[in-house]
Amino acid sequence: AASPLCAPETSDRIEDEPHHFVFRDPIEIPFDVVPRMAEPTDKLVNKFVVVIMYNLALSVHLSALQCQDIPSLLRAQKLYELAFQMHLEESCDVTLLYSLALMNNLGLIYHILGEEQRSKTCFKNMLATMMYLLESDEAKTIKQWEGLMNNVMDRMFKDHEVAAPAA
Repeated sequence: AASPLCAPETSDRIEDEPHHFVFRDPIEIPFDVVPRMAEPTDKLVNKFVVVIMYNLALSVHLSALQCQDIPSLLRAQKLYELAFQMHLEESCDVTLLYSLALMNNLGLIYHILGEEQRSKTCFKNMLATMMYLLESDEAKTIKQWEGLMNNVMDRMFKDHEVAAPAA
C-alpha cells in the first residue's frame, strides 16, 4: 500500500525487487569533527556538499521506492551521479563505506531502470573495493557487509550458471 505522502497511482511504477539490499543509512557528520574556525576551507565545504548531496539522493531514492515512482527514482539517480562526480572531482576523503553505499544504490537504480551495463559497472567497482577491504582486514567494520556482498554476487554472477565438477 502506498503511503499517504505518495502521489496518486500512475503507470510509472517501479518493479518490486525486495531481495536487493538498499543501503539506507545517511552519512552523519559528527559535530566534533567540524573545526571551530571562522572561515571553513574549500575542502571542508566540498566534503559537506558531497555528504548533503548523497543524503538528499538517499531520501529521494527511499521515497521513490516507497511510492513506487519512476520519476522520483530518476531524480535520485541524478543526485547520486552528481554526488559521485563531486566525490571524484573534489577528491573528498570520505570513507570507502560511502563509496560502497553510493555505488550500491546507484547500481540498483540503474538495474531497475533497465540500464544493465551501467548497473554491472557499479557492482564491478563495488567488488574491487570490497576485495580491497577484505585484504586490508577492514571488511569486518562494515555492519552492512552481507547485504552489499549479496547484491554484488546477484548482479555480477546471476547470469552465470555454476556447473558441478565432472565426476
